Amino acid sequence: MRHDSTEYVKKCDRCQRYKPIPNLPAEVYHPQNSPWPFMQWAIDLVGPLPPAPAKKEMMIVATDYFTKWIEAEALSSTKEADVERFIWRNIICRFGCPQSLVTDNGSQFIGKHITAFFAKYKIKQHLSTPRYPQGNGQVEASNKVILDCLKKRLEGAEGKWVDELPGVLWAYRTTKRRSTGETPFSLAYGTEAIIPPHITVPSINLEVGSVDQNSKQMRLNLDLLEGEREKTIIRVASYQQQLKSYYDKRAKVRQFQPGDLVLRKAFITAPRQGSKKMNPNWEGPYVISRSGGRGSYTLDTMDGKQIPRQWNVHHLRNFSFQNVLSAYKTQAVAHKQRPKGDAGRRPKRPSGDAARKKRPKGDAGCARNFLKGGLHAFCGKYPGSYPFPKGGRIDTQLPISSVLRETQGDDQSVLRETQPVKSVLRETQGAPGIS
Repeated sequence: MRHDSTEYVKKCDRCQRYKPIPNLPAEVYHPQNSPWPFMQWAIDLVGPLPPAPAKKEMMIVATDYFTKWIEAEALSSTKEADVERFIWRNIICRFGCPQSLVTDNGSQFIGKHITAFFAKYKIKQHLSTPRYPQGNGQVEASNKVILDCLKKRLEGAEGKWVDELPGVLWAYRTTKRRSTGETPFSLAYGTEAIIPPHITVPSINLEVGSVDQNSKQMRLNLDLLEGEREKTIIRVASYQQQLKSYYDKRAKVRQFQPGDLVLRKAFITAPRQGSKKMNPNWEGPYVISRSGGRGSYTLDTMDGKQIPRQWNVHHLRNFSFQNVLSAYKTQAVAHKQRPKGDAGRRPKRPSGDAARKKRPKGDAGCARNFLKGGLHAFCGKYPGSYPFPKGGRIDTQLPISSVLRETQGDDQSVLRETQPVKSVLRETQGAPGIS
């Protein structure tokens, strides 16, 4: 009794939609590396911030993956032209054309004009999944540091954050990073910068050193710069390996295959009315169309329409549907017991008024097409013998809206008795007439 109750709760439609959102990682850690300075940048927008002169309330931040160098600028608007101007002035004109840029799915990063700008300079753009800032974690970490430093410097004068921004960037560039063991300034220019404390506090290099010695030391640093960068690559790889070991211990991996039914977090797109605490945590179901790798998936609605952009597995969970199992099992048993020859042929289906009278409703119902144009599952009075797609999985190119719409009938509680479609297909693969 207890086991049956537990299984029922796991497959209950309402229980699945109100199930708590897990906090553990749903995918293992995937580190991102750049083999050379200023080859790959991560860009993001921060704001809105306290109003500053010239109505500047936004900030655009770019971080280099190798040196951890930060470029930031205050903006009064966040149009495509503003982003294009920032990339041209602060990245291309200073450090050359990058090979790739990592951005989110904001309209200012995926519009026609900015896309043409990337194509002009042959810059590859990598988009992170919606509602998942960890996908662009490099620049998110930089945003956190910049905002933390600005808070400490302002102390109530929030409108002056634009004036304090250059000092914060300078402090970040001349501070050693734990991942690289070097300062972004030294990895970019081959030598350490002379910071204000070196001027106020006497040092041997400034007091005793000469111009000739300085020039000789600068040339030596440039010769050793390539070796220092190679050491940095090793340090970063070791640091990321430690992070991966810690992160993967907590991860509870969830993987899906094309054709699986999933639920998506409800707060992503569904507008909530009234109290948020009384609304379901998950919405759907949706169908996995294809996998984009690294825990990202393309979703389709039950009407066969593709959901824009890929979604991270962190926002998805498996959805079980029990009625598919009973229909598939009925089909397999009926095919096995059906006699051969003319006696085993399916009777002609009634149509018109006769169909309405003779065909029963509900689970005992008549012919129901689960997938139009390919996969069919008939239950009750008219079992069929239609082969499954190769591999035993649902063809994701076909609309499957009839799976839910035509099987539930007038009884909405049918959806609460659920089981994963993928397990249904695995159980039916060995049945006669099913390939």
